[in-house]
Amino acid sequence: MAHRLRLAALLMLVFALFAPAGHVLEIPGKLRLGAEAWLVVQQNLYPGYAVAGAVSLLGAPLACAAFAWSVRGTAEARAAWIAAALVLAGLAAWALIVAPVNTEVAAAAPGSPPPGWIGLRNRWEAGHATVFVLVAAGFLVLLRAVLAHARAASTSAARSAGQA
Repeated sequence: MAHRLRLAALLMLVFALFAPAGHVLEIPGKLRLGAEAWLVVQQNLYPGYAVAGAVSLLGAPLACAAFAWSVRGTAEARAAWIAAALVLAGLAAWALIVAPVNTEVAAAAPGSPPPGWIGLRNRWEAGHATVFVLVAAGFLVLLRAVLAHARAASTSAARSAGQA
């Protein structure tokens, strides 16, 4: 069971990286957009991200917690709890930094960017970059622990085989 939960936690962390990574990769292009084009993109391109973001940013910490519980008392468990906390910190960053911008942008009339749209754009991009860094850190923490566990198990099996 721990093997399946280990895989589920890693896969959910990868899934949780998709949307923030996409947003980070878009930054150079979006910084070149004028006010009206930026507003069109914001109001029309991102609604589909909401479902994927909600599922992944809530599912990843749950998967990490389930895995941590299954291997409690181990280095992998500690790493899984840290990964869950980092993803939850990313979700909090999104709620505090990005969500208020989304609300303001959604309220803007098409073709009428909100006042201070450059500041809103920069806040939105910085918020998503923050989420990406936190989720990526969580993934790397858990991956490192999983690889260390696999290495230790492989070494132990090799020693056992050598003694037989």
